[in-house]
Amino acid sequence: MDRASRRSFVDLAARRQRPGSGSDLTWLMAKERIRRAWWEETLDLLHDVLHAMVGGVAVAKYAPQRQTADLDLVVAAENASRAEQALAAHGYLRQGRLSIGGTTWRKPDGNAIDVIYLTQPWAARAIAEAQDNLLFRMPVLPLPYLVLLKLAASRTVDLADVSRMLGAATEEVLDRVRQVTATHLSEEDRAALEQLIRLGKMEAQEGESRE
Repeated sequence: MDRASRRSFVDLAARRQRPGSGSDLTWLMAKERIRRAWWEETLDLLHDVLHAMVGGVAVAKYAPQRQTADLDLVVAAENASRAEQALAAHGYLRQGRLSIGGTTWRKPDGNAIDVIYLTQPWAARAIAEAQDNLLFRMPVLPLPYLVLLKLAASRTVDLADVSRMLGAATEEVLDRVRQVTATHLSEEDRAALEQLIRLGKMEAQEGESRE
C-alpha cells in the first residue's frame, strides 16, 4: 500500500472508529498464547545466526494474538547465507524470493517460514536487543523496530497490527516508540503513527461507550 492509499485507509478508520468499539483488550491480553512446537524447533536450527521474530507470532508479544501458522523472522543481510544454509541442511526447501528482500521456505510437512534480510541502519541493534525480548523462548523484534517494519510494508494487516499493538502499550512504551522511530520516519509517516496510536487507544477503551 502506497502512502496515499495508507492515508485514505487510516483517515477512513479514524472517521468511523468510536471509543470502546473493539473487544475487551484486557481480557484478550490475558488469554494464554497458542504455541506450536515446530516454531521453537525451527528457530533452534538457527542458534548460530542472530535472528528475531516478526509477523503474526511477534505481534502476540505486544497485542492479543491473531491466528497465524507460519513464521516470519529477520536476520541481518550479511547473515543471509548462513541462515539459508541452516534451513536447507534441516530439510527446508526454498520456494522463492520475497519482494521486500528475503526468501520463503517450506518443509514437506507444510510448515512455512519467511526469512527477511534487513539492511536498515538499525538492523544490528534491533536484532541484538531482541535476544532478551522473548516469547516462548523465541527472540522478538522490539516494538519500535517492529513498528518501523510494518509501517514500511503498510499492508492492511500491518496497519491493523500497529494500531492494536500501540493501543495496548503504556505511555512509557509509546514514548520509546516515538523516540526510536523519529529519526527513521518522514513527517507524513510520523503523522500516520500518531493517528494509529489514537485509533488503537480508542479501540482499547473497552466498555466506556457500552456502559
